[in-house]
Amino acid sequence: MATMTEMVEAVKAHANAHWDEDGWDEIAEGYEDREIAEVITRAEVTTVAEAISELHEIAKLLKERGDEIRATAW
Repeated sequence: MATMTEMVEAVKAHANAHWDEDGWDEIAEGYEDREIAEVITRAEVTTVAEAISELHEIAKLLKERGDEIRATAW
């Protein structure tokens, strides 16, 4: 079981390390620590792996939405 601080820091590190993959840049740039912690709390996760997985789902959705917007912009 990880602390909230450990999970938030791990998510941020993962987002930065995977910047160009699956929308992680959206998490790195757009989510504050408090917002990451809220997602973790709502999902009731207790490990770093679970926290990363939960935010990964959000990152993928954000990327998909951004891709759709870019595809229709022109």
